[in-house]
Amino acid sequence: GTGAADLAMSVGAWIRPSNVSAAREIISKYDTSNFEYEFLITSSAKLQLTAHDNSVPASIGIQSTTALVVDTWVHVVATKSTGITETAEILYINGVAETPISASAGVYVAMEDLTSVLNLGHYKSSGAAAGLFAGKMAGGPCGPFLTQVGLTAGEVKRLYETQRAAMAL
Repeated sequence: GTGAADLAMSVGAWIRPSNVSAAREIISKYDTSNFEYEFLITSSAKLQLTAHDNSVPASIGIQSTTALVVDTWVHVVATKSTGITETAEILYINGVAETPISASAGVYVAMEDLTSVLNLGHYKSSGAAAGLFAGKMAGGPCGPFLTQVGLTAGEVKRLYETQRAAMAL
């Protein structure tokens, strides 16, 4: 594949992490041998989005400069357009775009359309759940989401404001 053939996407959730002492997955399509993408909290409490090119192997990824606060509700969104560089990815915390730092490796060409299943709050390692999210995720209409469109900054902001009001935060 080519990066231009990658589908745009957005992933997000309202989360309340209780422990960030290790990497914690939010949403991923990642298992032992099929790497597509990961949206996670790093062991330094930063958000990270990584798109993997499984055949190379290589990845494009960005990490937030803002650390998440334990036991605090936060709205997190990551978007990826069809590009093959870090500029194709944007992270949002509470409706505001982050100024990211690089988390890339190798020469990325494209995500593969592999057989990984969509994972919520973990990834698969040798058939077992790993990188378990520690904390709470909102459910219902404020629950985790995945779209096949890169949300705009305005759409992310409206989503944050609407859901924040619904959650009485």
